[in-house]
Amino acid sequence: MPHLLLHLLFSTSSAVVLRAVAPHRSRPPVAQATSKGLTHVALVELGSGCCHGGNGTKAAVRACNSAIEWNSVKVRTIIPGSYEAMRLHVQLAVPEPEAVDLDAVAACFPYGTLVRVDVEQGGLRASSRAGLLAEEPAEAHMTVAVACVTVGWGDPDAAGAGSALEEAAPPPPPLPPPPVLSPSPSPPPPSPPPPPPTGPSPPPPSPPPPS
Repeated sequence: MPHLLLHLLFSTSSAVVLRAVAPHRSRPPVAQATSKGLTHVALVELGSGCCHGGNGTKAAVRACNSAIEWNSVKVRTIIPGSYEAMRLHVQLAVPEPEAVDLDAVAACFPYGTLVRVDVEQGGLRASSRAGLLAEEPAEAHMTVAVACVTVGWGDPDAAGAGSALEEAAPPPPPLPPPPVLSPSPSPPPPSPPPPPPTGPSPPPPSPPPPS
């Protein structure tokens, strides 16, 4: 299900804008790109997908879904600018890169700007039966693809990229000052003991008269 990520990867709301952006159609050998087309990385997810036969597109789509469908994140909490600023880069490895339908791959990512889809030779072609791949007919073949999906923000080609969104974000509120503790009043000094009596001691009492 190519759109399973609609409710698993991104939190949807009425404010979400669906942006149909055509990806950069890279073909091996990949042009000398210096970046993935973003300045800040929020997530990097890996996935693999397989199918019976030699359909590299189906395996690539399943690899992309495998990379993202188990994540549950709120984009607006990890990317300044939320969905409008989100940028994605997809790197795929399949046995036959030239046969991959990049439009089908792009359909896996309905939100944000899909900057690049780079496809290179890799993955795996295997047999689903007891014999080796060279010994089995085409209907016994399996195609395996792997995907690396990078989610982030910031256009490296824009002037001041990476700082405009950060400057637009409100600064965190200052921490409250620590409470001022007033010193405890000192206890009063103890009272001095009463002075001893002065003068002669009183005479002892007289014994009672005999009866």
